Amino acid sequence: MEKLQKAFCKEYKTIMKSGPDIWSDIQKKGIRVALNFTIHTIGESINSMNKSFSDYTKIDEKIFEFFQKFVMICGIADDETLLNKAKELLISVTDTEPLATLNELHSLTRNAMQNGTSIKLDPDYFDRVLQKIKRNSTVVYQKLIAEQIIDLTIGNYSHIIIDKASLEKSSLFSFLRDDSANVYQYRSTLDWKISCIIIKQTLTHFGNQYFLIDSKCLKQREDLVETIDDVCRYLDDVNYSKQNVIAVVGTFDDEKLGIIEKKSLLHMRKIVTVEQISEQQLREDIEASKQQQEYWQVRDLDENVRAKLFKENEHLNMFGTRISLNKLVYETDSLSLLHNVLDLCATEQGNKSINEQSYDSIRYKYIQRNYEDYDPSKEIADEKTRETKIMFEVLRELFFRKTLTFQEIANEIGNHSSVTSVQSALSLHDKSYDLPDFAKADNKQKVCIFLDEAGYGKSTYFTWLASSISRKQPSLYVIRMNAIEYSIDFHRLKKTNLINIHNDELVRILYRFVHLAIFISSANRHSDADMKMERDEADRCAKMLTLSDNQITIRPISNTNKLTTKQLIQLRIFQEKFNEKSLVLLFDGFDETIPDYKDVVMLYFSKVARLERIQKLFLSSRPLDIHEEIKKTFQNCKIYRLEPFSSHNQILSLHKHLCCEMDDYKQCENDYQIALLTVFHTILSYALEDVITAPLLLRMAFEAFLDEVKQHVNFSSKTISHQLFITTKYNILGLVENFVHQK
Repeated sequence: MEKLQKAFCKEYKTIMKSGPDIWSDIQKKGIRVALNFTIHTIGESINSMNKSFSDYTKIDEKIFEFFQKFVMICGIADDETLLNKAKELLISVTDTEPLATLNELHSLTRNAMQNGTSIKLDPDYFDRVLQKIKRNSTVVYQKLIAEQIIDLTIGNYSHIIIDKASLEKSSLFSFLRDDSANVYQYRSTLDWKISCIIIKQTLTHFGNQYFLIDSKCLKQREDLVETIDDVCRYLDDVNYSKQNVIAVVGTFDDEKLGIIEKKSLLHMRKIVTVEQISEQQLREDIEASKQQQEYWQVRDLDENVRAKLFKENEHLNMFGTRISLNKLVYETDSLSLLHNVLDLCATEQGNKSINEQSYDSIRYKYIQRNYEDYDPSKEIADEKTRETKIMFEVLRELFFRKTLTFQEIANEIGNHSSVTSVQSALSLHDKSYDLPDFAKADNKQKVCIFLDEAGYGKSTYFTWLASSISRKQPSLYVIRMNAIEYSIDFHRLKKTNLINIHNDELVRILYRFVHLAIFISSANRHSDADMKMERDEADRCAKMLTLSDNQITIRPISNTNKLTTKQLIQLRIFQEKFNEKSLVLLFDGFDETIPDYKDVVMLYFSKVARLERIQKLFLSSRPLDIHEEIKKTFQNCKIYRLEPFSSHNQILSLHKHLCCEMDDYKQCENDYQIALLTVFHTILSYALEDVITAPLLLRMAFEAFLDEVKQHVNFSSKTISHQLFITTKYNILGLVENFVHQK
């Protein structure tokens, strides 16, 4: 009755649109409930329930009867267990995916029941059904994998959007416009995934799609035939339009193409074979006047996309210099070259420049040097002052037959001028240095010569100089050449008529030197065979260079002189940097050419220096009485020398060497480091005498002295033994022998 009351109130309120006080409204209207309503209604409800119960009981009896008989057949009444048993049964008879197979069988059964058709459930029927399920599952899986590959490629090559007008001019566009079924050979130098992107863009103009088959994954020709059949039947099964194209990726001979053509006609579908070919194969296709060839150029890209691509790649770091993409790749170049260049750039971007790599090998021990005008009459001042000798005697007396702690040493020598000198030297440890004036681009001095004795730091200084110029003026092409690596080239140069040499040949020889400098610097080890191969490669590339009106041009590349991407890019960088007047040359160790090649090398580089587009030339050598000859040969050159290796240089060099070689020293407190450096530098100054002003010999002395430090300095107890002062004078021969032994 309560339910009846609620239902009545709800309906009354809806129909009569009354307020919340329903019963007051009912009383006002005089509405009454008949006395026999409740009994009558209940009676009808009970009769209805009895009838329904009777019907439901009959249905339940039938369902129970079915379950009883079904259980007799299957032996199982649980749904999940039954499903698992069905899967196990399918696995024993087919390798198709069990759940997909069950769903397909259920679908076929339901469709047959709805349509009122009968199915003959014999082995042949199940075999056909299972083959179809297997075929469709395999095709769908291949389709998904292929689409994932293409989607990933599109993400990596978002700039591959071909201009609509260029697409419409392509042979592929004409093929797709024709309604007839046929085969189109899409042969391109582009990666096949990029070709598929372009095919997809072309199909978009017709509102069509393609189904991709990667035949490289198929081992036998029969597999390709079966796969094409499977795909075509699948497309028919799912009612795909006949305008949808099948793209087959791989390599194709005449026999395979014949098979594909037959399948195209049999299934009445267009098929595009996608094949990546070499530049040589493309040229052969063009010469043979084959119609089906795809040669896309950079200018075929959508204009906005192309502009964005060049804008995003304005500052590429390639082979030690900064250059923009549009100087490396021209609009008339092929898209395959563009992508080869982008791949090469991606590899190079993660690498330091060649000059930076060279400097890294000395960075932590490098001491910045100052320079001065070269004066052959000026003698190097002896920096071993009276104070240094006094300090040595003070220390020797302090350590006389004693072992002292670091703290005791610091207390005893704290106010000595030698300690102040050490503190001053260490303050320069992290100082940064600007480019010297002669190396700055706005300095008009074109040729700078450094003359200094062996071991005085010329090569180290040139290593720093090349790195510093490259880092602070990244658009310059800074090439550091080591004379000792070019003996074979100098021998060839000696046979050249340099007096009357043409400028074309001059820049070709220079290109060979530059190419070898890059190869030698980037290769960890290089055999004679490797060097010969690099020289041959450099000569082949150099033959394409010509110089006219102070501008280098690259002659068109013939079919017989095809270059790799790397070779072409090196040529274009050389051309661009030369023409921009951004080529800086450092030739280290000119004295290595004496006596055999001195005259020819000096003459050659003097001619190079006269080329208008060479920005600067730096040359280093031992003096060897060539000062006047250099001034005469190199017009308007400036000759410098490095300032002597000062006491501050020596102290800082010793400190850096110890930090690199001894962790215990590096971890010492600052006051202890100052005390130790004072002691060590005083001992070395006394033992080395004049040798201490030669950086190379000083480094050799460090190697020898380091063994004594390890023996007589205890960093655990923070003590120094007096044995450290029982030392003999170092001689040059002994230092060299020990240095060679250590290495």
